[in-house]
Amino acid sequence: MMEDVLLAEVLLRRNYQDLQFCPQDKQEDMEKSRSRGLSKAGAMLPGSVTYDAKGLLKGNLPYLQELLLPSDFRRLNEAALVVSEQAQQAIAVNMDEHLVLKSWGGAEQVEELIEKTRLGESQVQDDNHPFAQDAQFGFLSYRPQLAGSGLHVSLVLHLPMLHFLKQIRPLMEELQQKGCSLKPLSLLDGRNPAKLFLLSNQTSFNRSDAQIKQSVMDGTQLILGKEKMLRDKAITPDGASTVLDQVWRSYGVLKYARRLNSTDFLTHWSNLRLGAQTGQLPLTLQQVDDLLNFANDNAFLMEESDFKQFVNRRAEEVRRALSGG
Repeated sequence: MMEDVLLAEVLLRRNYQDLQFCPQDKQEDMEKSRSRGLSKAGAMLPGSVTYDAKGLLKGNLPYLQELLLPSDFRRLNEAALVVSEQAQQAIAVNMDEHLVLKSWGGAEQVEELIEKTRLGESQVQDDNHPFAQDAQFGFLSYRPQLAGSGLHVSLVLHLPMLHFLKQIRPLMEELQQKGCSLKPLSLLDGRNPAKLFLLSNQTSFNRSDAQIKQSVMDGTQLILGKEKMLRDKAITPDGASTVLDQVWRSYGVLKYARRLNSTDFLTHWSNLRLGAQTGQLPLTLQQVDDLLNFANDNAFLMEESDFKQFVNRRAEEVRRALSGG
């Protein structure tokens, strides 16, 4: 069932004791935070790439990485992101918190990602500028519920059946009792055409890294078990279900379309992935997941294509991938 997990991400949130929290937007503090953060990030991640807020708005990150950025960075002039794709690590500066250490990989790597993130923490600590901490509540955040160790384990899940049958909201309430939260990974317009969701621990207060990891993995098993049950019911032996009709229609569209905007692509991509997972389409999950490289503009910016041609280039690349190259 873990093939429904597209990405695992481990975050560690930290704020400087002598500076106001980011949402308060005190310019002098944000500038100091940015200077310190970029200095620490450069030393921790040699050979990394640094993006300011304007650069991030241009779609310079792969689709899943872009989805996982906090929405607040769009209004913070002093925000920045230092990324090492090779190390699969990043440091976000002035996005929600002064510093957010990020490590990502597969679902089977969660333990390793926690260790990498903790190692990064030791590299960015500065005795001259300690992090905000309270003896009772642990490391502090601008959101009181995030106080504690500051460690958050998140998994990106593809949940087309739970989304289609409107089972997400009642599931959210059940997950809250397990100390987890589930939220849609929506586009800027609020829509979630890919049916992707983010599962995370709600808090790190009085919880060890091992407890946090276990609660998220338990929540994942609960969600994916229900998704599989619904998926098995929807795929009828005679192949005449509504779900399968949508799968094959999307396969046909993506195989022959000449223009694809991001929203249309993601809608059909979700159906394509469902078809690959159930063995209804002549595709592997890896082939389908690789198509996410074309979900946003990142791939076309890298090749310096004319932005007016992105919809054509997206359709061209998807057709090529589905026809075997």
